[in-house]
Amino acid sequence: MCIGAARSARITSGQAAKLRGYAAWLDSSLAGRCMRGAMRALIARQHWGKGERVVPDSVLHRALLHIAAAATHVPDRALMLARPCEPPIAVYSDAAEDRARVRLGAKVVMPNGKVHITIWDAMPAALATWGPQATKINQAELHCGIKVATAFPELLRGRDVLWWIDNASAATSMVKAGSPTEGVGRLALKAHAMLAASDASL
Repeated sequence: MCIGAARSARITSGQAAKLRGYAAWLDSSLAGRCMRGAMRALIARQHWGKGERVVPDSVLHRALLHIAAAATHVPDRALMLARPCEPPIAVYSDAAEDRARVRLGAKVVMPNGKVHITIWDAMPAALATWGPQATKINQAELHCGIKVATAFPELLRGRDVLWWIDNASAATSMVKAGSPTEGVGRLALKAHAMLAASDASL
């Protein structure tokens, strides 16, 4: 249904409502609840959209492709009635802007006390995709989630994660896997999807 709507570049209000219901049900059975960030576009078409057209590369178009990709590739959510009680992993991340440079850092603390640290500067090509805002600190904080998931996938695999972010807006976007702010929502969705790929519970 998502691929059909994306290819035909058309989806009605009623179809958006039906797809939203299907996606919400499917999302509850997948690891990471990774479809939530795409729901806002369907809600907008369902309640406030005019016409049926789906503009290529629009938020709605990308949301349809994201739901289709998640349904195809994200693993099922595993519910264990007698799951071993393992201590969670602690992650601390932060970001800072200094003129044209954005520096980010993260510390991963394992239950046995071993610490893994990563520090990096965001590349100009990445900054260009973060939206038109003059200040991009929210995007930078969320980019830490992508970096940690990329750098330490095996450490996170199948583990509960306690994540400390000192930016309330970024923390909310990370938990909800989405944001109405351009650039922020895309990063939150990507971070959530990458953590879901490691079956990490945030």
